[in-house]
Amino acid sequence: MKTPILSLVIIFTFSIFANGQDPVALCQMQVKTKRFEAAKLTCAAAVKSNPALGQMGLGLASLGLLEWQNAIAAFSAALDARGNASELYFYRGNANFLAGNYKAAYEDLSRASSLDPRIGARAKEMTDAAREIASLLPVKKVPVNVEKRSLEVSLTANSLLIQRALKKTNKEPKEVIDALDRQIVEKLNEAIRINKFNSHAYSSRASFYKAQNQRAKALIEYTKAIAVDPKSAPTIFSRGELYAEMKNYQMAIADFSTAIQINFEGLGYTSNYYSARADAYEKSGQKEKALQDLNYMIEVRPNEAFGYSLRASYHLRQNDRTKALADLNKAIEVAPKDASNRLSRCRFYVEAKNFSAAVADCTVAIDEKSFIISDIALTERAVAYTGLKKFGLAMADLATAEKSEYASKAEIYAQRGVIYAAQGKKAEAKIAFEAALKEDPKNIKAANGLKSLN
Repeated sequence: MKTPILSLVIIFTFSIFANGQDPVALCQMQVKTKRFEAAKLTCAAAVKSNPALGQMGLGLASLGLLEWQNAIAAFSAALDARGNASELYFYRGNANFLAGNYKAAYEDLSRASSLDPRIGARAKEMTDAAREIASLLPVKKVPVNVEKRSLEVSLTANSLLIQRALKKTNKEPKEVIDALDRQIVEKLNEAIRINKFNSHAYSSRASFYKAQNQRAKALIEYTKAIAVDPKSAPTIFSRGELYAEMKNYQMAIADFSTAIQINFEGLGYTSNYYSARADAYEKSGQKEKALQDLNYMIEVRPNEAFGYSLRASYHLRQNDRTKALADLNKAIEVAPKDASNRLSRCRFYVEAKNFSAAVADCTVAIDEKSFIISDIALTERAVAYTGLKKFGLAMADLATAEKSEYASKAEIYAQRGVIYAAQGKKAEAKIAFEAALKEDPKNIKAANGLKSLN
C-alpha cells in the first residue's frame, strides 16, 4: 500500500497536451514530476479554465504533500464538476483511507471498482482493508477477562515470532519454519476472534508479514492496530520503519513525527524515534531537517555518545571529515570504552591512512570483547597493519577473525589477497580474491585486486 500517484496521471497528462490546454497541462506535469508545492498554485489557477481537471490536479498535489483533507475536498469538487469518474472516486478513496475515514474510503473505492473493474482489481486490497477497519470502529470496551485472554494468546504468538527469528538465523529447515508459521497464524487469528479490538494482535500479525517480506499486508495490519489504538507510539513507529524500508520516506517521516509527539506527551524523549526520522529526512533529501534532529539529540543528551556517533556518520556521508572526526572524538570522550565508536574512528583513520592511530583504536575495540563489534574490528585492524606493512600481524588478525561467524568472510579473503599481492605472491593473491568474490560477487576490493593482478 503506497501513496497513490499512479499511471492514470500520465494518461491524463498526455490527453491534456493533445487538447493544448496549457495551464492544466502545466498543473498535471508538475504533479507527474512530483513538484507538489508548485502544482498546488498552478492547479488552483487551472481550476478557472477546467474545474474538473484543475481540481483533480490539486487533489493529487495535496496527496503528494500528505494533506489528506485538502485532497478530499479537491477530489469532491472535481466529482461535482465532472460527475461519476472512477479514477476520482479511487483517488478520494485513497485520501479518505490515509486520513482514517475508513467507511468513506470503502464507499469511494467500491464505487470506483463498480465503475471500472480494472481499478477494482488494483484497489481490492485497500478496499477490503477499509471495510475491515471500518467494522472495528468505534472501538468498544470488552470485558476485562476477554481482553486478558485475547492478549495472552497474542503474546504467545509474539513469543513464537521470536522463536521464528532465531530459527531463521540458525538456518533451520524450511519445514520447521513453515510449521511454526502455521502456529503463529493460528494463535493470532484466535486472539482476534476472542477480541477483535486487540491492537497487539494486529501489530504482531504485521510483524509476522514483515518477517515474510509481505510488506503491503504488514502495512495494513499496522494500520488496523493504529485504528484500534491511535495513541500507541511504538506501533506508529514500527509502521514508519516499514515505510522507510519501502523508501516511502514522506509517510515514514509522518509516522515518526506522530510517534515523537505522542511520546513527548507521555514518556518524553526517545532517541531512536529521532534517529529514525533524521535518517528518513536525509534519504528524502531534507538534509537540514536531518541535521536538526541530530543536533537536538545531542542537545537533549549531551553526555550520551549515541548522538555524536550518528552525527559523525552524517558528516561523513556529506564528506565533511573535519566535523565527523570532531564528533567521533567527542563520542569517545563521553564513552571511552564504547567499542562501536572506537571501530568507527579506526575506520576513519584507515581511510585517512593514519594507520598507527587506526591500530590503537581497533585494539581498544577488540580488547573490549564487545559482541560482534570486536570481531569486526579484527578485520579492520588487519587493514591498518597492512598499511603499516606489518603483514604477519595482519594475517594473524585475519586468522582469528575467520573463526567468528560475525566477521565478513569476503572481507577477510579480500584483505588476504591484498597482503599477498603486496608481498608479490600473485598466485596466492588470485586464490584469495576469487574466494572473496565467491562469498560476495560485489566485493569491490576483491574485484579491483584481481584486475590489478592482470
